[in-house]
Amino acid sequence: MSQPAARKDDPFTHTTLVGDLIGMGGSLLGGMGIGWLLTEGALLAAAAVLEVGTAGLATPLVLAIGVGVAATMQASGLNDKIDEAAKGLGNAISPPQEKGHIKSGSPDVFINGEHAARAADGADMDTVECQDHPGPQMIAQGSDSVYINDLPAARVDDKTTCDGTIS
Repeated sequence: MSQPAARKDDPFTHTTLVGDLIGMGGSLLGGMGIGWLLTEGALLAAAAVLEVGTAGLATPLVLAIGVGVAATMQASGLNDKIDEAAKGLGNAISPPQEKGHIKSGSPDVFINGEHAARAADGADMDTVECQDHPGPQMIAQGSDSVYINDLPAARVDDKTTCDGTIS
């Protein structure tokens, strides 16, 4: 099921610095750890014999195995899952903070009595007011299949141009 629709006056949050650092560090360490385990498994299966048997001439092959593991992790979506888990941990330890509200919406489409919020198309529509970022900020993401006044409908968890998350 998709997320609820965003409306005028709905809040949005920003991650905290501590949450970002934990998320980045966790993602880096998690990716390195899992990559190391997978690479070691592949190396123990084949490369160790090659390294000893060729007196080190197989080093490029050993490096290629590491690159192959990294590419496989990226292609399989494993890196994305590690990033998601690390960001979740960061947000659990240091929850995102409310930093503003959606300030405008559709003039003629209402959701539960509030103006429906839409993603910007380059025009200054459906702005958000952020405590951390000056100037007009807008809703950056919207639905791929639901449109309001020919603009993508915004939903909870969509991003703003200041990298806030609609909540």
